[in-house]
Amino acid sequence: MSLSAGQLFRERLVLLRKAKGLTQQDLERRIGKLETEAGYISRVETGGIETPPFEVIDKIAQELEVDVLELFFGEGLDQNAEQLRESISKLLASQEATQLRKIYRLILVSLEKYSK
Repeated sequence: MSLSAGQLFRERLVLLRKAKGLTQQDLERRIGKLETEAGYISRVETGGIETPPFEVIDKIAQELEVDVLELFFGEGLDQNAEQLRESISKLLASQEATQLRKIYRLILVSLEKYSK
C-alpha cells in the first residue's frame, strides 16, 4: 500500500523535526503556534490537522532548514554522501542521453539555487 501525500508529509515532518533535535513544542514556538493552538504540531503529525495552510508549511520548512519539497519527498534524506553517490550512479546508468541532459540541467539549476 502506498502512502498518501498527507502521510508522507507527516512522516517527513516527524523525521526532520527529530533530526533537528526539536520537540513538538519547540517547533510550535518557532512557528508561532504554541500559545494560540496548544498541540498544533502533534495534531499535524498525527493527522488531526490534515493539511496545514501553505504559510505554516513554509514556516515549518524554514525552521527545519529544509526546502518545502523535502517535507513531501524524502527519498535519500537519510543517506550519507557515499550512499547518495551510489544511488545516483545506479539511477544514471540506466538513462538515455536525452534524459541525462535533462537531469544535468536540473542539477545545474539546483546548484545555482542552493548556492545563494
